[in-house]
Amino acid sequence: MPPMFEIIARIEIPKQVKKAKNIFLNYPTHLLAVVLGAILLYVVYALILFQYLDFIPLNKTDAFDSILVFSILLACFLMIFSREKLKRKEYAFFFLNTSINAGQFVAGSYFLLYVFFNIFIFFAFLPLLISFYIKHIQIHIFHIFLVLLLLFIIFWFILFIWILSSLIVGKWLGRHKDGLYFKSLLFMSIIWGLHFVSKHMAERIGNFGFLFWIGCLAALLILWIGIKNLSGRYLFGLFQQSHTGNYPKKIKSKEFKLNHYVIHFALEAIYYFRNRLFAEMALMFSILYALTIGVYIFSDAMTFAIVYSFIMNLGLKELMIVLPLCIGMHFRQYNLSIFMINAPASVYFFPRIFMAIAINFMIFFYL
Repeated sequence: MPPMFEIIARIEIPKQVKKAKNIFLNYPTHLLAVVLGAILLYVVYALILFQYLDFIPLNKTDAFDSILVFSILLACFLMIFSREKLKRKEYAFFFLNTSINAGQFVAGSYFLLYVFFNIFIFFAFLPLLISFYIKHIQIHIFHIFLVLLLLFIIFWFILFIWILSSLIVGKWLGRHKDGLYFKSLLFMSIIWGLHFVSKHMAERIGNFGFLFWIGCLAALLILWIGIKNLSGRYLFGLFQQSHTGNYPKKIKSKEFKLNHYVIHFALEAIYYFRNRLFAEMALMFSILYALTIGVYIFSDAMTFAIVYSFIMNLGLKELMIVLPLCIGMHFRQYNLSIFMINAPASVYFFPRIFMAIAINFMIFFYL
């Protein structure tokens, strides 16, 4: 078996199968509700998009640009929010006890994420394809091949930029610090800088097919050389952070007044801050807000409508759902210790629900 597929067969697939079995056995009704809810949301999204596409003239070029912008956004989010993936012990153990190449190890670890990326893009733009078919606009096999090729280049090139950004920030701040905001800011700046420069150059040069294929070959060559040469340093930095390089944080003790509601409100706030939940939420909210302004200024009406109606709404709903989910997971994890203090359930739930509602109102009314 090739080394790249060995990690998929030994770690990635068993891990996902184990997760699926645990969810199916422990939460069958919850899983059914989530699946039915996802189908309902997708049907509503498809109907809204069909209704919107009926009133505008469809253009292959605009649709192609929308797919590129959406794929870049999705790949950026996947890279940022899967940054802790390779810090787990099973990855370090497998890499250090086999002769697999670092580039093959990184590529194999992100392969299932790449498959999910393609599936998500397909279902996101399936209503657009159906609209093309209804309006008798032909789509050749060559166009589908071209989109798949560009999706491949976009995903792996963004992974390469993420590795490069991590190494730059790690060298600047030190390998023991995560530097989430600096890393994400540098990462997004490089990605969108390259996107706008390439789009501007394409408009200046015009429609030259051989230059496009030369650019694709150059991107593939950069990917192969970059991931092969930088993956070793990237993995070393991640393993050092997760195992040998984590210094214990200095945590100050907190004193509260003898009020059970105030104590639980403060405990939940400390839990959010120390688990960096607010940091990730603030980062995601800032990215969504900046992208709304950027897409409105630099893109056409069709691209802005698709990006805003799909990414922004789903992104905000994800933010507004995360807090209640964290309350439930926190309760399941610490329910024994909570009931041992002999306090009523309202003391636990009311401060946390109030915090979730307050943050959701801030998110909803600010954007």
